[in-house]
Amino acid sequence: MNKKYQSVRVLPLIILLTSFLYSGCMATIACSLGYQQANSKYSKQYVDYKAEALSFNIANEKLGLPEESVKEYKDWLMDQPLTINEVKSFHFFGVFSNEEAKELKNKIRMSKHN
Repeated sequence: MNKKYQSVRVLPLIILLTSFLYSGCMATIACSLGYQQANSKYSKQYVDYKAEALSFNIANEKLGLPEESVKEYKDWLMDQPLTINEVKSFHFFGVFSNEEAKELKNKIRMSKHN
């Protein structure tokens, strides 16, 4: 068997394996970019929320009123108007558990029907 024929037989296998590995990497990269974009957007909003809540609590303390609780990032995030893709990205990177992601996806689907 000549070398040219052997390389022609192996080439489709190399292309198939490369495309399979590449497609998995591309999905991970796309999800990662979606997560970074969503996380950046909501992180900035959370910082604003937390600063406002702490300022409110300082004012309440001076007036002798009870303090409001300040939500942790994940709890605050669950109250935000997330898209299904954002929920998927946050779930993929472990911000939301399976149950939380399901709950949020159902909430989004229900809001679209109303």
